[in-house]
Amino acid sequence: MLTPEIFTAIRRPGRILVDAGGEAHGALAVRQLSHLLPPDAGVYLVINPYRPFMRTAEEIVQVAALIADAAGRSITAVVANPNLAGATTADVVREGLWVVEAAARYLGLPVAWTAVGAALLSDLSLAGDILPLQFHMLPFWEVPLHA
Repeated sequence: MLTPEIFTAIRRPGRILVDAGGEAHGALAVRQLSHLLPPDAGVYLVINPYRPFMRTAEEIVQVAALIADAAGRSITAVVANPNLAGATTADVVREGLWVVEAAARYLGLPVAWTAVGAALLSDLSLAGDILPLQFHMLPFWEVPLHA
């Protein structure tokens, strides 16, 4: 469901990022906004290869086609977001990035940037634009239980 604030924000000049979710229902939200977006608006597919249905380059290509069709817009770039929440290590990022880059090659799209926890940056040597993430909350499943 789209709130009035989204429609107001889209009409303002400048950059806006709408996280519409990674499934077809999120892409349908993009379709609802499409007539308000400039023709050159970028549509990014955020890829976490540790999510179901995105574990291989082939699955990602299939999901990309479904999302683009539901959104009524072509995907213009991908964003690499390989993570396993609190269990993410440098190796998890490297292995996931390999899958994302393979999918981007199949799709013929650039990797716009890689999103990675800032705490892992010293353990990684990544090419391209990096979006360091700072986490300010824990998912409920990572909150320690008290006896």
